[in-house]
Amino acid sequence: MIIATAGHVDHGKTALVRALTGVDTDRLAEEKRRGLTIDLGYAFQALPDGISLGFVDVPGHQKFAHTMLAGMAGIDFVLLVVAADDGSMPQTVEHLAIIDLLGMTRGACVITKCDKVSIDRVQEVCGEVSKMLSETTLAGSPVFPVSTHEGQGIKEVQTHLAVTARDHALPSADGPSRFIVDRAFSITGSGLVVTGTLVSGRVAIGDRLAVAPDGDLARVRGLHAQNKTSDEGVAGERLGINIAGSNINVDTVSRGDWLVAPDHIQVSHRLDAEIDILASENCPFGSRGKLHVHIGAADIPARFQVLGENLIRPGDRGLVHLVLQSPVSAVHGDRIILRDLSASRTIGGGRVIDPMAPKRKISTVPRLEQLRAMAHDNLEAALAAQLNCGNGIIEVAGLVRAWNVYEKDIEKLSQTFNAKLAGPVDARVLISSERWDNLCKNVAEAVDAYHAAHPSAIGIGLAELHRRVGSGLTAPQFRNVIKIAETAGTLKIIGAHVTSPNFQMALSNEEASLWQRLQPLLASQGTAPPRVVELADSLDAPTETIVSTFISATRLDLLHPVAKNRFFLASSLRILAQEATKLGDHFTAAAFRDATGLGRNVTIEVLEYFDLCDFTHRNGDTRIIIGDGDRIFHDPLNDPSASAVDDMDTSMTAG
Repeated sequence: MIIATAGHVDHGKTALVRALTGVDTDRLAEEKRRGLTIDLGYAFQALPDGISLGFVDVPGHQKFAHTMLAGMAGIDFVLLVVAADDGSMPQTVEHLAIIDLLGMTRGACVITKCDKVSIDRVQEVCGEVSKMLSETTLAGSPVFPVSTHEGQGIKEVQTHLAVTARDHALPSADGPSRFIVDRAFSITGSGLVVTGTLVSGRVAIGDRLAVAPDGDLARVRGLHAQNKTSDEGVAGERLGINIAGSNINVDTVSRGDWLVAPDHIQVSHRLDAEIDILASENCPFGSRGKLHVHIGAADIPARFQVLGENLIRPGDRGLVHLVLQSPVSAVHGDRIILRDLSASRTIGGGRVIDPMAPKRKISTVPRLEQLRAMAHDNLEAALAAQLNCGNGIIEVAGLVRAWNVYEKDIEKLSQTFNAKLAGPVDARVLISSERWDNLCKNVAEAVDAYHAAHPSAIGIGLAELHRRVGSGLTAPQFRNVIKIAETAGTLKIIGAHVTSPNFQMALSNEEASLWQRLQPLLASQGTAPPRVVELADSLDAPTETIVSTFISATRLDLLHPVAKNRFFLASSLRILAQEATKLGDHFTAAAFRDATGLGRNVTIEVLEYFDLCDFTHRNGDTRIIIGDGDRIFHDPLNDPSASAVDDMDTSMTAG
């Protein structure tokens, strides 16, 4: 269990930790000279039953409030320290307000220097403090009178901490790793060491982590957990981690950074947050302005805009949009504290709702509705609310990063809500069951309407169908939706066109006769068929007649319309797909051109058609194979199934 002290300057926080653990947390010469805690101090205590307590001693002086806030990141328990002679002081009030804003519910108050005052005074301060606690998240927490010099009351505090620690449950270590850095320093012979709290996941020697927000990769060389050498650290533990990397040093890693799983880097420049304004504020929280945002162990200047309302009154709650002066790694639920621009007082605080807040339309009615849906504390409730508002479509990658979870967690929840997962692997979306049903209905109606208006056309183009009914989905996501519908038997995809499975097409006698002459010409040149105009010249036939025949043949899966002036036999594309597969999962257009012997223009046409058919996915200058070429470019004429051949013969002679 990780415990932090809090309270006014010179109220005995460091002396209390020393009395509890035997460790002097003032490590700096300046601190010892002045008798004043300036930076964070740390101590560990191993209990007889093997449980460890980690203490973070924070500065009490108002000047070092930003350091105190850094020390409160990732703690489990707080000891509010109040001197019996002074009683509650300004930093007592501010620190307690911060504890309340951070949502801390586990803690105790220690009344120090009781040997300096009368029993009546001790009782008076205890009553005063209990009343203060009753109005915060620490309501009902015990109050312990102590004298650190004489040892009075120390045993009772130790006993309470030990009992609480035994009942303390560590957070789940199943999520992606996320570690708050509150100190970074170099050790001769070892290199960079960072200390802080692992708030989720696990870390082991040899692991690779990313320093967020910059993204530099680091390797874990050594670990200290509970002040002892260890092979692994788990969520909820305070750790010292020795890291190394090509750009890892005291100049590139500092307090406020995070160590995170490399595939879960979340860099935030804008945050939408739900905040409470302290009741002690004299004026309402303005609609716009500048302030300091404390998140994790970082202190970042920012601009703010109140969302939905012009002002947030003292003691009230509201939504704000924060534009950070420098990026931070944040996820949903991270606690934040807001202090004024001069960093002289705490204004309020709350939690991050959307760590990937948009630049525009930040306060529209649909956006505010979405934010309120996202504001739930747990992912399941937030996901249910989000699916039921807006367009019913949520990006999975955004959820994974915003909530610091794995994609498998989203997949599991999708089944709970009967939501549909769709889209390519790198851009999947979650679609509500209601939106999915409407989408499928709209797609089917659009396809039927197109058939009615264009009875001789192959079918409606994927791009046009997307424009008509695919709002909220990218082109690759929409193509995947159509593929799912095809698998369900409600649609049929022919190259880059969509047709109804019930729409029957056959070659007329004239088309069948012309096809018998065209097919050998297409096959004679292998994987580079002639253009339509070249075929028209060879057969002395009108171009329009050839195109019409090709369109009919395309409906029968005999051809693929790779370009307006070039149609490929399915068998030819299948061969080209096999050549692409031989190049590996990633290949360039130049490599494909060299392997197939196609000209530059034909190469581009074929590869773009491969993309449309979801055989490949373009990523910059390379193509990634994402489909099965043999299945996509199935050749009905060479299908060993007798029924398939019979069906084809019937189709070709009908009409």
